[in-house]
Amino acid sequence: MKHVYLSTEAEKDLERLRDFLYNQTKSKRVLNKFDSEFEKAKTSISNNPLGYPYVENKKPIRQKYQWKYWYFFIVISNQILITRIYHESENWLNEL
Repeated sequence: MKHVYLSTEAEKDLERLRDFLYNQTKSKRVLNKFDSEFEKAKTSISNNPLGYPYVENKKPIRQKYQWKYWYFFIVISNQILITRIYHESENWLNEL
């Protein structure tokens, strides 16, 4: 199991996505679901980082999809850096 870190950009993405969800739903239950799925994604990435595909033409960036969200990350030795997090409807390809 490798330790997972978030880049500054990923931390901002997480905050932006949580704010958007809350502003749209006003539901703590939805935020709790988002947080739970985020933790599941981190655990899954940590347990098997090399099992996720590279983003086409963006090597060494790998991608994981979980509950409407794309997680982009880089494996660095014994660590994993999540570089960005996007909702499935966002145009993320040019942002990586």
